[in-house]
Amino acid sequence: MMTNISSRKVAQKPKQVIIVLSPGRTGTSLLMQVLRSLGLTLSEQLFGPHYTNPDGFFEDVDILELHKQLLIELGTAQTLPLLEGWMKTDVISSFRPKLRALVEDRVSKAETTWGFKDPRTCGLLPLWIDVLKPMWIVPKFVLSTRNPFVVVPSMMIQGKKMSSEIAELVWLTRTVDALHHTAADCYIVHYEDWFTQSSKLAQELLRYTGLDEYFTGNVDEALKDIIKPNLNRSVHEDYQVQNEYVLKLYNVLKDCRGADFDRTRLMAVVKECRQAMEGFKGWYLIAQENIARVSTLREQLQTAKEKQAEIPQLQKRIRELERENQRLSEMEKEILRADKALNHLQELYPQNPTQDRL
Repeated sequence: MMTNISSRKVAQKPKQVIIVLSPGRTGTSLLMQVLRSLGLTLSEQLFGPHYTNPDGFFEDVDILELHKQLLIELGTAQTLPLLEGWMKTDVISSFRPKLRALVEDRVSKAETTWGFKDPRTCGLLPLWIDVLKPMWIVPKFVLSTRNPFVVVPSMMIQGKKMSSEIAELVWLTRTVDALHHTAADCYIVHYEDWFTQSSKLAQELLRYTGLDEYFTGNVDEALKDIIKPNLNRSVHEDYQVQNEYVLKLYNVLKDCRGADFDRTRLMAVVKECRQAMEGFKGWYLIAQENIARVSTLREQLQTAKEKQAEIPQLQKRIRELERENQRLSEMEKEILRADKALNHLQELYPQNPTQDRL
């Protein structure tokens, strides 16, 4: 149910989509709650609460599933960079119409502007842009960022067995992808700012996203039940980031806020990070090979389990056949005994030739 939306403007069907980008664990759920309170339309089926996110993730379950299946069919893990040439694969050709159909469905049902989030979108932006462009839908990008000193430990908790090195690379890869694929043409939100200047942020987001076309309420009133002081837990973290490019990128990113910032400086660092990542991409190529190998082994294991599941039925059938064989054996013995008895009777009572002629 929409709140504070002008009934006169609801009838309009904007050809625009708000895409919230993030490496993950940067407060995008809070951001989505804010945007929804300002008039953004979210999908009906959203991923529910979790112990790591009690208020819910505010993520479209169909998009999550499509992204998950897409990455599986591309043969990559959820957290690894995509291989070169992935946009030209048959997998993408098969998924493009699925994404288009999903967007058409969501936009047609939206009373205002529809939006979504999923950390995996950062790497898949070329596909999303490719799908939206011929539909004459303009994406507006909002990048949610947060101090990696806080994000990395949070990723390690959510990812359970994720190492700090991998978590740092996930933060770096997804943030770089988001900025590279959008050319930093986005609104940058720092999670920490929600607790110091939430009203200012919300007002700017209204204008940037175009939601001010629909919102007619009071911003402070809309935010009062969303921005909770206990959510600002970053002051309690003492993790030290090791990856120099994570530090280098965040050192520039922390000075970029809203839509008006030094893009030239930021993109220069993004380019430097991409060049460095190109130099150590061997680690994820090996990882991709191992993932493919594990996937094959899992398929073989699944086949073996399916065969194993058939064993009780096969054993039952064997027992039935053994009983049937025993029954046939007994019948054969009965036939032999009957045949023997008949022969004995014929010996005792031979046929009379005279009777045969009658």
